[in-house]
This record gives sequence, structure tokens and C-alpha cells, in this order.
Amino acid sequence: MRSGLLLLFWLCVFTTVVRVPLLGYEFWLLATAETFSELTVWALLTQHLPFLSWVADLITAVLGVEFGGLILALPATLVTIVKLIFGTLIGIWALDKVRELDATHVSGHEAKLVG
Repeated sequence: MRSGLLLLFWLCVFTTVVRVPLLGYEFWLLATAETFSELTVWALLTQHLPFLSWVADLITAVLGVEFGGLILALPATLVTIVKLIFGTLIGIWALDKVRELDATHVSGHEAKLVG
């Protein structure tokens, strides 16, 4: 369980490192050319980051055409901010759980040695 939680933590850390520059790019697009409602997830992936257009296909394949289409129609900046916040919170939670497991393991081990 500890390894899984650590993997979740590191995935959250990695995706945060990727999302911050992506959010900066989205703000730059909003400041120069796009409006908030025009810069959807679909537009970002297919027009501005075409090397990531496969992600749009993955979203519709996993979530279905209707729900995936709804996600792709959302404003990209809003989605990135929500993912950044929740990814950070999940990463912090996972690291706290790892620390709890480590503290329980150490105190339980010491109790066995003493008893």
C-alpha cells in the first residue's frame, strides 16, 4: 500500500510540474488571441498543442462520446486549474498517508521489540 501511495504522490507532483507551464501557456493564449469560452480543451489539444491531439481521442474512448465531448467542450483554463488544485490535494493526502503508515510501522515495530 505504501508503494501505491508513493506512486500516486509522485504522479501528482509530476503532473503539477507539467500543469503549471501549461496554465501559463493558456493564460498567454487568453491574453493574446483567444477568449475564455473559445479556448476549450478540444481547441487547446487540436489547434494549439497538436502533438497532444491523441489525448482527445483517449478521452472520448474512455469516457464515451457524449461525456467525453462534454469534457472536451469545457474551458481549458478552468479544467487545468481544477486539475492542478485536486492533483495537489490528492498528492498531499497520499504523502500524509505514507507518513502515517511509516509512523504506525515504526511504533508497532518498537512495541514488538519492547514487549
